[in-house]
Amino acid sequence: MTEVRPWWRRAGVRAGGIVVAAVTAVLIGYFTQAVNWVTGAVTTSGPPVAARVEVRDGIEDVTLPAAKDIPDADLARLDKLPPERQAGYLEQHDDGIIAGTRSVVLTLRGNRTHQVRITDLEPVETCGAPPRGTLARLVTGRGGGVDSTRVNIDIGRVDGEPYQVDATGNDHPYFPDHTITLDHDEEIVVVVDLNPVEQGALCRTHLEMTVWDGDAKTAERISNGGKDFEVMQFEPDAEDAKYSAVYLGGYLCHDFVLVAPGWGAEGSAACGPGNAGDVIP
Repeated sequence: MTEVRPWWRRAGVRAGGIVVAAVTAVLIGYFTQAVNWVTGAVTTSGPPVAARVEVRDGIEDVTLPAAKDIPDADLARLDKLPPERQAGYLEQHDDGIIAGTRSVVLTLRGNRTHQVRITDLEPVETCGAPPRGTLARLVTGRGGGVDSTRVNIDIGRVDGEPYQVDATGNDHPYFPDHTITLDHDEEIVVVVDLNPVEQGALCRTHLEMTVWDGDAKTAERISNGGKDFEVMQFEPDAEDAKYSAVYLGGYLCHDFVLVAPGWGAEGSAACGPGNAGDVIP
């Protein structure tokens, strides 16, 4: 005989099912909110703009600090390196300062769920006399460019505001004529050329980027791994006498050679027999 369940028991099962479903829905709701909160925290924590900084290796002359010579072991390694890598080696291993324009590649990414704006980029610098220990002259020509959005900043000038150069060679302020806007996870690559303009000075600088996160204005520091960028002009030949040692290498001489002030008058002979590069007349 089939048992007929009382109506209240059947209703209780249905009610229990409804209660379980309701509790499950509430738990799912809380779980979804928690996931959304965690996701939001991951994608919006930190500064409004995430910046990745890369300093392009230079190929120009390199100044080493006072009382700092190039060890024989480093000279042997330099002779085996291609010319375009020698300046970077001296910078990394011997505290060298590369002369000329330093190109800083900024990969900027929006780090908010809403759009953020970049409205300025200013240098904060201190300048003084360069350390004149050892000078490595590597090239007579000057380096080329990098394809991307390009901004110039003159270092060593009071009004060192970012600018661009048009096809006719005229300068135009980059800000406020331009505003960089970044949506969530949107990226833009900006190449900033730090141009030394003060002869006989070493300038140490970082950049302060003005960012608007909604109505909130913030300043983000752009540096070389927590250190200031070091920028200085090429030393004229007349400054060679102020250095304790002067070497020719890179594109000038295949193997590094120690030379005396006034070496330029010798031309390719300064490198020694069969050692001249292709850039000395």
